[in-house]
Amino acid sequence: DDDDDGSQTCRLRVLTLSAWDASREWFLDLPSGELCVAVAVGSRWIAVVTDKHFVRLFSLAGFQTGILSIAGTPVTAAGKDDQFAVVYHNGIGAKECQNLAFDMYRFDGRAPKMVSTGTLPVSPKSTLTWAAFGQDYGSFCTADSGATVRAFSVSNRTWTPVANLRRCGQIKSRSDHYWMVGVSEKFQQIYAIFCKASTHPSVLPR
Repeated sequence: DDDDDGSQTCRLRVLTLSAWDASREWFLDLPSGELCVAVAVGSRWIAVVTDKHFVRLFSLAGFQTGILSIAGTPVTAAGKDDQFAVVYHNGIGAKECQNLAFDMYRFDGRAPKMVSTGTLPVSPKSTLTWAAFGQDYGSFCTADSGATVRAFSVSNRTWTPVANLRRCGQIKSRSDHYWMVGVSEKFQQIYAIFCKASTHPSVLPR
């Protein structure tokens, strides 16, 4: 929406399916001129990443519990249980390559504690297409438009390429892609939707 002075406003709407009282659904307007870029949700918190390089933290009941700053233009965010990660631009890349970085936090009660920060690799001449935490052990994982899936080790502070989706048997053409859904570390499986001649699955009924 636009305010009377022409600046844009952004409204956050939250519907908590497990709540039983009036906090089940709530709305919140960000400050005028501040727009939401990404949202991540955990077991007890909601993180709203904005174009002002802020991360606004809320309880599930709608109370703002904190605010963080990030060092660059935000790209995306991911959350799971007590883990939160935000990805942002880290400057101009060289030779058409993206230069990305990430901050990873763990929530101890209401206060987030940074557990890792660093650069985030993507394939040459590619963009980040997916970021999430693994469903079993919570490894931070990414995928890029070059079809490489990577996993981050907090203990070793290293990124490991775990798969190249273009080498999967269903892909027959350069226009075929996989839409990432999730990663299971326990079963060493990647969950993705095959998209024939498209980069994303169809959302309209046939």
